[in-house]
Amino acid sequence: MTIKRIIFALLAAFICLLVHGRTYVVCIGISDYPGYRNDLTYSDHDARAMNALFKKGGANTVLLTNGNATVEHVMRAMHIFREAEADDAILFYFSGHGLPGLFCCYDGSLHYNIIYEAMHRSKASKKMIIADACHSGQIRRNSERAADSTQTSVMFFLSSRSNERSIEPMSYGRNAYEWRNSLFTTFVLQALRGRADMDADGFVSAIELFEYVHSNVSAISRGMQHPVMWGKFDRDMPISMVSASQHQAP
Repeated sequence: MTIKRIIFALLAAFICLLVHGRTYVVCIGISDYPGYRNDLTYSDHDARAMNALFKKGGANTVLLTNGNATVEHVMRAMHIFREAEADDAILFYFSGHGLPGLFCCYDGSLHYNIIYEAMHRSKASKKMIIADACHSGQIRRNSERAADSTQTSVMFFLSSRSNERSIEPMSYGRNAYEWRNSLFTTFVLQALRGRADMDADGFVSAIELFEYVHSNVSAISRGMQHPVMWGKFDRDMPISMVSASQHQAP
């Protein structure tokens, strides 16, 4: 397929999160940390790509990158989740540095429980957190304790296990110029655009999303990184809807 046809297929694709109701998305990506030697290459691009994907599908989105992604701004951005009704969906996406128990915003720490509390306060019936950060698997321990008291149902899709780092593609011997996004987010984007629709029913389900991303990330990282998905949700829940033209793209 020619580059022009690939671009046309991508532009022609209709992608919609969770099919029914409205969708509210907060995308955070931080590559440039102040005075930080280990700045990241792809995180701000990851957030922009995810934001564009959901915005194209009609979602209400908030995008914060680099210096704009302060703790205060991120907490304020999550107020959008309060607008959701029972039939709606909400998604929090983060790409950047992570430490056990927290994500690293531009100017400080954003603890997992703050995000989980914002999810709990929302009326939305479908709630998701997608995180592309080191130690993101650690969120499970914090959230399981919170879930015991709130009974909030959230789907967590995390780039790595709690004891793993989410390494950038060049760490696996891959040329950085061949990649526009991080390893995990690259395959999340591909999956949501239709690559993961293995039964060709026009929908990408939660389990299809997980299996596609987990298989590819684990293989390319040579077993050093294993995405994890867990939470209280229907594994057959549709995450995105794709057009027939998208299936034609390789």
